[in-house]
Amino acid sequence: MEPVETQPPLSEVRTAQRRFVLECARLDETRLREPSELPGWTRAHVIVHVMDNARAFARLAEYALRRERVDLYEGGQQERNAIIEELALLPAAELLERLRTECARFEEVYSRASAADLAFPVRFRNRGLGFTVYTRWREVWIHLVDTGLGVTPADWPAELATHIVDFLLERVPVGTELRASDTGQSWRSGAPEHVVRGELRDLAAWISGRAPLGELTGADLELGGWPRHPEPIR
Repeated sequence: MEPVETQPPLSEVRTAQRRFVLECARLDETRLREPSELPGWTRAHVIVHVMDNARAFARLAEYALRRERVDLYEGGQQERNAIIEELALLPAAELLERLRTECARFEEVYSRASAADLAFPVRFRNRGLGFTVYTRWREVWIHLVDTGLGVTPADWPAELATHIVDFLLERVPVGTELRASDTGQSWRSGAPEHVVRGELRDLAAWISGRAPLGELTGADLELGGWPRHPEPIR
C-alpha cells in the first residue's frame, strides 16, 4: 500500500499523539528515569525523541508551506543525539509539558497544509511533505511500545501495521513471503522460497524489531537495516 502523500493519516496521528501523551503523563520522576525497551535509553530518552521529532517535522513543514526546503536536523544525527541527551535530563513536569506543546504544534502546522503543500518534495527521504505524516504515525506508536508502559503491538491500528510491513519489507531477505494469518494479506520480496506466517500485528512488530506477542513461524531470519535515506535534494 503506497502512502497517499496528499491524503496522509493526520487524524490517526492526532489519535496516536494523544495516546502517547496520556500514557506518559502517568510517569513520576522515578519511573521516567527507568530503562526503556531500547538499549541505553531511559523512558525520558524515548519521550524526548518523540517530542523533538514532532518539533523537527513541524519546522520542516513550516518551511515547506513557504516552498522552502531544510534538513530535518541541520546538524544531522549528531544534533539529534545531542538534543535527546540534553533534554532527557529535564524534570518530569517540564518534559511532559514540552511533549504536549510540540505534539500540538505538529498538529497545528500540518492542519494548514493543502494538497499542494503535502505534495511538495522535502529533503526527508525526498518525498512529498505528506510522507512525513506516515513517518510520524510510525514513530509515535512504535516508540510508545518502547516506553514499556504496557502498550504493545496488539494496540496498533491494523492500517498502521499494514503500513509498517509495507515500508519495512526491504528488511527481509529476497525470496521471503510474509503471510498474515488473520487478515489474509501477503507480501513478497522476490520469488518466494521461505514463508513467515503470523498475525498482522505480530508481523509488523517483528519486521520493526519489536517483540511479537503471538507465534510466528519461519521468523528465524536475519533482518537487514531500515530503508536508507537518499542524498537529500537541494
